Parts: sequence; structure tokens; C-alpha cells
Amino acid sequence: MKTNFFKIAAIFAGLALTVASCKGTDPEQPKPVFPSEQLQKTVLAGESVEITFDANLDWELSLSGEGVLTYFWIDDAGSRESKISGKAGKQNVKVVFSEDEELDNNRKCIVKLTMGGVTQEIAQIDRLKISRTIIVKVAEAFPTAFKKVDGNYVYADAEEDATLQLVTFPVDAEYSLPIKVQTNFDWNLSLPEWLSSEVSEGEAGETELVLVANLSEDIAEGTSAEIRFIDAANSSASESINVSIPPFADRVDFDVNTLDFNAEGQVRTLMDEYVDGGAAITVLAAEGAVVKVLGFGGEWHDTEFADWAHVKKVSESGEGYLKKQNFILTVDPNKSEARVADVLVLPASMADITVEHLCDPNSDDCAFVEEVSPYVLGRLTQAGAQGGTEADCVLSVDTEYDNFMYQFTFTPDSWLTQRLQSDQAYSLVYSHEFSVAQILSSTKISDAKVLDFNLDYVDDSFWASVWVSLDGDKFKISHDMSAYQRVGAEDEELVPECFVELYDEKGIPFAVVDFKYDDNAGSGDEQGDVLSVASGSASLDLLDPSEDMYAGFFASEYNTKNTYKVLTADHHITLRTSVDFVDVALRKSDDPSSDYDMTGAPFSIEPLKSSMGNDIDLYFDSELSEKLEFIVLVKQNDPTCIYPLAIYVTYDPSAAVAEEVPFSFVYPEDVRGASLRPYDGDESILAEFQGVKLSDIYVLEYTEPEPSLAVLNVPGEPELCAAWNNYDLDPDYWLTYEKLSDSKILVNMTENGKEDCFVWKDGYFFKYILVCRSNFSQPE
Repeated sequence: MKTNFFKIAAIFAGLALTVASCKGTDPEQPKPVFPSEQLQKTVLAGESVEITFDANLDWELSLSGEGVLTYFWIDDAGSRESKISGKAGKQNVKVVFSEDEELDNNRKCIVKLTMGGVTQEIAQIDRLKISRTIIVKVAEAFPTAFKKVDGNYVYADAEEDATLQLVTFPVDAEYSLPIKVQTNFDWNLSLPEWLSSEVSEGEAGETELVLVANLSEDIAEGTSAEIRFIDAANSSASESINVSIPPFADRVDFDVNTLDFNAEGQVRTLMDEYVDGGAAITVLAAEGAVVKVLGFGGEWHDTEFADWAHVKKVSESGEGYLKKQNFILTVDPNKSEARVADVLVLPASMADITVEHLCDPNSDDCAFVEEVSPYVLGRLTQAGAQGGTEADCVLSVDTEYDNFMYQFTFTPDSWLTQRLQSDQAYSLVYSHEFSVAQILSSTKISDAKVLDFNLDYVDDSFWASVWVSLDGDKFKISHDMSAYQRVGAEDEELVPECFVELYDEKGIPFAVVDFKYDDNAGSGDEQGDVLSVASGSASLDLLDPSEDMYAGFFASEYNTKNTYKVLTADHHITLRTSVDFVDVALRKSDDPSSDYDMTGAPFSIEPLKSSMGNDIDLYFDSELSEKLEFIVLVKQNDPTCIYPLAIYVTYDPSAAVAEEVPFSFVYPEDVRGASLRPYDGDESILAEFQGVKLSDIYVLEYTEPEPSLAVLNVPGEPELCAAWNNYDLDPDYWLTYEKLSDSKILVNMTENGKEDCFVWKDGYFFKYILVCRSNFSQPE
């Protein structure tokens, strides 16, 4: 029974399996339906892709490819998965890619769907590798330094594929270039031998570094090279930029305080004092640079270097290819006429150049050849043995009447003392038709005689009342062209010349003066503009006779040397002139040969002699609303000269005449630690300076020892500098000054609680004052 029972049970179990097997192959079960099109897509790092499908059976979605779960994965409710499954129905699965950008590998993600035992690829998503990039910015440069704001360099975009050039500054031996690089990879820096940088590696992002050249003879003619930013993760990959350095083998930078000497050989300082020691010349150049002095005779350079000027190298500093070298230039005492020379600072390659190779033989003004001209330091001048500078001189210039339109020189070696009986000879060369000179004598003058060009005496009645006037111990000379024409050279090509003998109380000639007129001779001193605006607001322009009708008319009719155009909208202005006038005349603007009728004129004019000089006051009616034009002719105190100065005046109430601002920052937006403003002190400063107004004074105040780029626009180099005594190269003086150009200076304060000033002059009068103050705390 027992056996039969188990047999029967086995039979029933087999029947059950048979039934189940027949049910699995039921022809009514659906087949899996996959998406009709395969999804193809390229993505960036950090992006995601939505995979959508409508499953008709239970399903499983899986990802494959190198980097699965690291660089891409399925986002399952915040969980990172490589496969996911679910029941039939519409599905939306998100495939996410990491934000890590790769420089050397592409990533391919294969998406597969499995249903009903069948697997099919439904999507392929590619994330491509990125290119290495480098963006370069370069530091902006001013003429004297790289631009900074709050101590940080200011950068500008470099042009794509441009070669970056290292920068240097005047009297600076370093060639450098701050740059900012932006990369998308970590890097190590590879430089050529002639370049260095304190920064040698950097991470992806922005990095600042300063490239500095290692100067040597090998690159002195200039060179260029690639600097490479090598991928820190892949040394076979890199990005590069080109950098160059300009030639510097023949570079010569120089600076000198002054090249003016007196007859004794002393050098003039910026304080208008003469001191021993010579002119200090600072030179930045390669070893072997020389300073040479070539005399200039007025029309041509000498045929040999000046033997009366001596140059000595006194010191040298710096270990690089370019060295800072200090020279002292001295001159021998001058016992003859004034002399001038040009000072050259030549590189080693030109140290042995001869005089015949310096000048262009085809130039009208004896100009230096083009390759020499960059090395001209400036013109050296040495005064002649003038009256008062030699113990035995008896004649000198009366500066009260000195209008700087002539040169007066003691000439002890003159041929006149051999030909005539006088013991002393002098030269007076006029350079202007309106010259007036008064000569003082330490010996009482009893008589004077004039000799013509041939040393024949001229009739006294001719010259005594017209040309020369005697007054005891002085005599006055008024230049007269007609007198020169009658006693001077008959040959028109020669310089008009005559001579005056002076006799003492015993009737013995003690001095002779050689008078010449040469408008090409120049003058011993510069007068500056002959017209300026003393008060009120007006624009002032000097007219060119070759271009302006009025200036040309007066120059031809009256031999007028200066014609100015004045524009004003003020009811009262004062014009100041250095011309010693006696009267003024008015002319019509539309007919400059006709007088202006002042009857009922809406303006008045008042010429006057003030303590400040010769002024012309112009008053315009307050009700005047229309433009008014006329010409003022200034008559000089000289019977032979009528109108040396003409002024074309325009009053226009609608004209906007900007008041001159003599001082301003060149880079105001970048100045830190310094301020510039009108003077805020009392009027006691005016007692020191003739003619200056409080409105002409500005204050430069420093609140930091080294302000950022306090470069100033100025009206020119100061004629009298009350502060700077740096002529002796004292590096510790509290106020230092550097002239950047004719209209720009750089002033540095180095000590707290100090005040001093620079002074500008206009002709005879002080014009502007720059007061420098320091108000900062020295670091402990």
C-alpha cells in the first residue's frame, strides 16, 4: 500500500509539470517593443540626458562604457546606479555626466534596454575631451613704470598669437613683463635660459607671474623664444606663448642736471648758483660707453673734440650687462668769448667714432647723422669772460636795461688791443633789431669815438645824438640799423659792424667795444614770451608771419617781430609785456593801416608802468554783447623802432576761454597717496616772488612716502627751483625730482613733515609755484 501510494503521487506530480510547461508557450504572450530610433547625442561635462521609452513588458536599463559610475551614471532618486529595472509603462530615466572636464579622454556611454529576455541598445551618448586653453593678459605700462592700482598691476588683453615684448624704463637696467595667465589645466613652466620667473608652476585658473630677462651678450642684439606651460598631468602636452626682448647692445640712457658753466668753469645748479665740481652725468649702458664733447661754432661743429672739456668716469654699479655709470664733466676757465658744444654719450660700438663721421655734410644746420642723434645728451654752454667776472674788467652790463637781446663778452685776447691803443676789448653782438643796452664802467668816461668797419673814425656829430649817449660812468647804446648801414660793412653779405673807443678823464682810451648785428647769433639768455596775461581770462596765440595776414603785414611794414592773437570774454584783462614801450596805437582789424576811431568806442585801453612790469589794461563795457575786434600796436622806447609788438584783440562774450590750469596729474585715476589742489596758505609766500598771485600757487601733498604714479603735467621746467639741490647726486635728500619731458615731472617725498617749492618764471616775473608737502607716518 505504501508503495502504490508513492507511485500514484509521482504520476500526479508529473502531470502538474506537464501542464505548467504547456502554459509558458502560450502563443498569446506579447513580444517586447523597443524604441523605433536609437538616440545619438553629444554632451558637455555636467550635463544630463533624459532617456524616455514606453515599456510593454517588465524592463531593465543598463549603462556600459569606460568610466561608468565615475564619469556617467543613472540618477535613481539621488542614488548613482549603473542599471535600473521596473514594470511596464512609460518611463523617464536620467543619465548624468560628471562635471570633471578631461583633456585627453573621450567618454562614450552605451544605454541598453532588456525586456522579455531580449536586450537592445537604445542610446549612445558621447562626452568629448576639451582642448587645453591659455589666455594671456599683459601689464599696462606708463613711461616710467608699470601701471598699478592699490599696489596691483593693471592688465590688458594680449592680442591672440602676439609676441609679448619685455619692457624697460629710463635708466633702468631690468627688462621685465608682468603677465596674468588663465588656463584650464595645472602646469609647470618651461623657460629659455635668458628668462626667469619666481613662479614656476600653477593650477587651473588665473596665475600672475613676472618674466625677467637675464641680460648677456648672447641676446644683446635682441631675441625671441617660446615659453611653455606643460600640463602637470601629461608632460607630453603643453601650451606656449612667444616672448621677445628688443636689442639693447647699443642702448644708452642718460640724465644730467645742467650743462651750463660760467667763465671760471663752475657749473650752474637748478638754484641758479654756480658751484665747483662739474656736471654730473648718469649713464646706463654696456661696459665701454663714452662721453665726448664736440664744440659748436654757431654754424658748424668743430673738426676735433673739445680740448677744453674733460670727462672722468667716477663710479660704476650693477653686475649685469647694463651698468649704471657716473661721469663728471668739467671745463677749463674761459678767458675769451662764450663757447658752446654738444655732449654725446656713445655706446661701446661707437666709442672710437671720428668727428668726420658724426655730422651730415649735406645738412644746412650741421645736424648729426641719424645713427648718432639718439646719443646727443644736450648742448653745453660756457659764458665768456664777461665784465665783472675778471678782476681787471672795467665794463659790465647794467641789468636794469638788459633785455636779453644781445651778448656782451670780455675778449682779452682780441686783435683790437693790438690795432688800437685801448687796453681792454669787449664784444657786444646784437641779435634783435630792438636791442637796447646800457654799459657800466668802473672808470669815468670823458669821451667816446666811433670807428667804422675799416677802423676809420666817424664824425662825432653823427653818432653822439643818435646812437650813443654818455652819462659819467655809463653809456647807453640804442641799436639803429641806419647807423649800422652808414658805419658798418658796405658788403651786404657781411655782418654790420663798428667800434666804440672809450676815453678816461685824462683823454686816454681804456676800452674798445666791438659792435655787431647778427640775427643768427642767438642770445646769451632766453627772454621767453614777450606777452602774457597778467590778470583776467584770455587765450594767447603767437601768430606766424608766413601764415597769418596780420602778422605778415606788420612784419613787412614795421619790422614787427611778434604779433599775438588775444581772445577774451572778460570785461577786464591785463596784458603784460617785456617790451619797454612808451605808447600804444590802435588800428582797425579790417584795415590794419588805418587808425581806430575811439569816439564812442565800447572799450578803453590804459598802458601803464607798474612795479611788476609794462602792463596794458583793457576794459570792455558791461553792456557789450557783440564781438569786437581791433589791433593794439605797442611802440618801443627807441627812436629807430616803431612797433615791435602787435596784438590782435578779439572780445567775444560768447567765447568760452578756459582758464589755464598749470598743474595736473598725468594719470589722476591712478594716483594713490597724493593730492593736488590750489594753495590754502596765507599770503606771506607772495613776498618772496615778484608778480605771482595766490591763484597761481598749487599744493602737492603726500600722505604716503611713495604714492602711486604721481606724475604731473607742468608748464615747463622750473627756472628757479627752491627745493631741489640734488645736483651733487645726494640720494638721501628728502625731496627728489625727475624731469620726464619738457612738460612732465615726477616728484618724490621721502621724509615726513617737510615743505618746499618749485618755481616757474615767465620772462622777468614768477609765474607759478608748486608747493610740496609731506604729511604721512613713517613705518616703524
